[in-house]
Amino acid sequence: MGPLYGIGAIKPAIAAASLLPVLHASRYTLAADEACRVTVFSRSPLPENTLTLNGPDGGTRRLPLEPDKPGVYRALFRAAGAAPGLYTARVRNAAGYEAEMCLFVRRPWSWYIQAARKAAADAPQKASTHAESWYGFYSAYTARRYFPDAVLDGRLERRFHEVYPLLYQSGTGLPLVQEDRIQNHSSMLGIFVCRYACTADIADLEQAHRLAELVLRFQREDGGFYKGDTDYTSVIYPAKSIMELVRAQLARAEDARIPPEDRALWRGRAERHMAALHRAMEHLVGLDGNFQTEGATASCYEDGANSCSAAQLSEFALMLAEDSPDRERYTEAARRILEKHASHEQALVPDCRMAGGTLRFWEAQYDVEMGGTPSAPRAQMMNSPHGWSAWNIYGLFHLYELTGEVRYLERGMNAMGACAQLMGLDGTLRWAFVPDPQRQTRVFVKDEAAAAQGRVAGRHAERTIGEEYVPMISSWWTAPPHTQVSGYTAMGGAVTQGAACDNDVHEVFKAMGELVLTKAYIAETGDGHFECYNASCTPDGEGLVVTPAEDVVAQVSVRLTRERAVAVRFSSGMTAGTVTPGKPRWICAAERPARAYKPRRPPRRKPNNEKTEADP
Repeated sequence: MGPLYGIGAIKPAIAAASLLPVLHASRYTLAADEACRVTVFSRSPLPENTLTLNGPDGGTRRLPLEPDKPGVYRALFRAAGAAPGLYTARVRNAAGYEAEMCLFVRRPWSWYIQAARKAAADAPQKASTHAESWYGFYSAYTARRYFPDAVLDGRLERRFHEVYPLLYQSGTGLPLVQEDRIQNHSSMLGIFVCRYACTADIADLEQAHRLAELVLRFQREDGGFYKGDTDYTSVIYPAKSIMELVRAQLARAEDARIPPEDRALWRGRAERHMAALHRAMEHLVGLDGNFQTEGATASCYEDGANSCSAAQLSEFALMLAEDSPDRERYTEAARRILEKHASHEQALVPDCRMAGGTLRFWEAQYDVEMGGTPSAPRAQMMNSPHGWSAWNIYGLFHLYELTGEVRYLERGMNAMGACAQLMGLDGTLRWAFVPDPQRQTRVFVKDEAAAAQGRVAGRHAERTIGEEYVPMISSWWTAPPHTQVSGYTAMGGAVTQGAACDNDVHEVFKAMGELVLTKAYIAETGDGHFECYNASCTPDGEGLVVTPAEDVVAQVSVRLTRERAVAVRFSSGMTAGTVTPGKPRWICAAERPARAYKPRRPPRRKPNNEKTEADP
């Protein structure tokens, strides 16, 4: 076997160099009206030329496999009429070898967002030293924005008003705990922006602005955000959180309904923050992949530092005008990072539960209080997908929009599908999936005897786990009311009731809300085929008619190989436009993507604590 160039060459090479059949799918997670192409690579013939598919209801389907070229067979799996759940596909060749893959038929994205809101209430958010303990407020406010529910929203609002005053001072908004944990402040900033989208309360946007100013105190002259001597620019993406604020600030600045002086105020703030973001992006470009991160400054090539860097660079590129030289530079920097980072994605495993999940290894002891064993004293294991796997999804979707390369969309959708399955179809949210075939560990479980006495307590139980979901613990391992607690007990952390970081799983639903809940994607491939996600499309003469899968969809991304008239049947009515070939173009209903940022005047360099003319 000679050198292989690209992940796509690996599966055919394995089949050609062995007698093993190797399976691949164009998408591993499908909506009820979607289809996927299944490919079997096998040097040994397939006597039955069928793919056997076992569904969640116990039924069996046989899909015909059509020879494509020597050693390659193809089938089409249509999810229409299929019940939601896991489908296991198997094939056997003449040499007697059998291969297996897993596909998943999902529920609508709106179901997952609403289930995540309920999970955020049922596994209560905590006033912890770590944002990971209260990350579920993202799911709460995303669901509230699109699917108001007076009971659940009220329950979560009361929880927010219990948690927030334990973490930040009223009035000033300054932190009461972990003053130098940058990602806490940027995460709370993002939550206030998400909250503002629901409430339209200017006080929420003002608090987001104050938190952004707090984050900027950690920015140094080189553009990076530092905690001590460690670069935190790509630890839960502080710059991306500021980008989310800038979009809200610019929308406020363009709102003709508010007084001109208020519009000037928000415009000035947005420009100040954009200048800081430019410096942060230049810093990331200059590092050229040599990123530091929390807890592992130089000892490893770490998933999060790379995925968060690509996410921030690509999202900032989208905020710039298409003819901006910086847009192209930041796009290429993000591309270089994600091409290397493909080694940390489960890109080859034909299993919907893992496909596209990023390989993480150090969260079990912090998030769900797993205990070590003599062979693994720090309880570390692969957890993939994990909530932080969603960091990679932002960059993949953004690169598709920036380049029009459909492979990024396919990778992003497969990863989103795997992450979505952390929410069980019964509405039970799981913390993460452990892909290791077998791990000896000590899981943290509810002490039922203590619970019978009205006490909250847990205990460690010896257990062998593998290729399975690990449950949340915050549904029973709750913090005492009105009490600030430690984020975890591992590595000498305070042994505090409720200490856990498992609510970081809600990053999945934050990404879902930003990238797929209100959006659909249509991509025409070179052979004239249309890849449709969250929508269906029908040719209409020389044009195309698109029908979104859900009423909440307000934006459709369309990528074509030739110019066509495109009409979209939004729930609010038909919207039409002409789409030219090349990069994707948005057709929008009620909501529109943020406009490209065009500065009122060239931003001048100034210290982070200097005010603009418009700042108070």
